[in-house]
Amino acid sequence: MASIKDYFEATFSGIAQIAFSDKIISGYAVFLAVLAISPMGALGCFLGVLISTFISFNYYKVNYFSEWKKGYFGYSSGVLGIILGSYLTHSLLYFIIFFSAVFFCSILDVFLKKKIYKIFFTNFCTCSYFDKLAFVFNFKFK
Repeated sequence: MASIKDYFEATFSGIAQIAFSDKIISGYAVFLAVLAISPMGALGCFLGVLISTFISFNYYKVNYFSEWKKGYFGYSSGVLGIILGSYLTHSLLYFIIFFSAVFFCSILDVFLKKKIYKIFFTNFCTCSYFDKLAFVFNFKFK
């Protein structure tokens, strides 16, 4: 079981992943920047990454603990939290949409990483491969 300090570090490192960093100080900076612009967006970001961190820990605690601690599995829910967080005050329906979307995003992330991780060992390789495909297909059709 991870300690509270590990969850805290994974959560703010996941927020830092939004700005392509894995340093916890960057997580604080991103969180404060979003908080200055949209307090509900910051709350949504924090809750999204926290929920994703809890869900992903159950699947990645054995083989990918260091990646989990760096927040690699929380950034997509953090971005989703920023987008949907601004609507949390409007009605209860948005809370349901927010939590179901974050839950679905986290489960989909776990599922895809289990399937794709065997083929492409990091997200960088996956993105590079798709960038190369787009580049090649772009010149074939011109």
